[in-house]
Amino acid sequence: MAESSEDALKSGSDKENFDRLMSLFRTGTEIKQRLLEYYISRKELNLIDWLSVLSNNFLQFEDVKRAHRRSSTVQSTDLGDNTINTVLMCYCFEMFWDCCLLDTCLESFLNIHKDELYRSYVNSQKQSELPSLSSEPHSTSGLENSTPIITKDQWEFLFKNGENEKCILASNGITVSCLDSYQNIFILSIVCSLFKAVKAVSECQIQISKIAALQCTDISVTLIDGKYRKGSYSLSVIENADLQERINKHNYLKLVQLITNIARNVLVDVLKGRLPETTVGYSFNGMKNRILPLLNEQERQVLYPDNSYYKGDLSDLDISLMYTILRNLNTICPHTNGWGNMPKDDDKDMSANIERIRIFKNKLVSHHPKCSVDTEEFQQTWTEIRACIIQLGGSEYIKTIDNLLTSEINPLMEREHPHS
Repeated sequence: MAESSEDALKSGSDKENFDRLMSLFRTGTEIKQRLLEYYISRKELNLIDWLSVLSNNFLQFEDVKRAHRRSSTVQSTDLGDNTINTVLMCYCFEMFWDCCLLDTCLESFLNIHKDELYRSYVNSQKQSELPSLSSEPHSTSGLENSTPIITKDQWEFLFKNGENEKCILASNGITVSCLDSYQNIFILSIVCSLFKAVKAVSECQIQISKIAALQCTDISVTLIDGKYRKGSYSLSVIENADLQERINKHNYLKLVQLITNIARNVLVDVLKGRLPETTVGYSFNGMKNRILPLLNEQERQVLYPDNSYYKGDLSDLDISLMYTILRNLNTICPHTNGWGNMPKDDDKDMSANIERIRIFKNKLVSHHPKCSVDTEEFQQTWTEIRACIIQLGGSEYIKTIDNLLTSEINPLMEREHPHS
């Protein structure tokens, strides 16, 4: 009995701590909403018109859903935390500059902080060598990771060498209007107290979100004597199990999207880089004798419609067909274990990553027994597929991948994949 009371006390204490964290999370969001409202009011902007002009797809399904529950107009209180982070830290630079510049010109301000900025620039160059870190200015999914990254050209736009190599000076006459998004984020993240405070709050919220997610893991409904008995389960247990099932389903759907959309697109880019764009159809005809026996009837009709030649733009080719084409181009060396086999873990050759995408597609899209993936498997699989795509297509894919990771699943898509 004493042990039971002790467990109950610990459970109550854990819940109280968790409630405090969630209260802190909501307070952080409210503060950022007020900052955004201040900027919109000062600039005399209409929020939805302004977001439309920005032409960025960072509005998430939940943002619009909240707005439609209340009215037809999106307000700052409708925006989710990820959206607020993106808008504040990527499109409200003027507000932060007003806070830290005061009556100082940008050239003088940069000279005051040049040593600190230079150290951060050197550090960012080291980070840019790590493929898992994003330097995209319009994404805040990697807030907790690192120093913002700028290129050598962007740095040399800010600073010039003085009389000797160790002496640097801010570019003569430089103004805030001359800076791009990367440069704005780089400087403000280092020297602007308000910007750093917003970033710190957002980083805390990311950690709180992770803790909240952990509260929903490994939840299951245990059957009594192997059977479901009405009235034997509390509503909270059922709701928690339903929530975990929905999370696992969303994990699966995001992996499907990552493979069938983004991974497929990177294979299109690889194929375009290997074929003359204006003569793709003739190139396919040149390899017809090699690959025709490997194609099914549908694939033959796509590549050689009515025994003619291909006239498409590669957007109608699926992963399986592109794998067959890339494997038989004779311009890509097989990986160590050979085409059609699982590559070695340390093999990063182009053919190895193409092979991995084929294997992931077969495992998760074509032959997955359930439309559900638990969080641990999801995180590991996502990391592996992400690395394949970036190694094949370059850093320009980072933003697209990370945006998908933090996005909401369209409910229509969820309905198309019923529980198995």
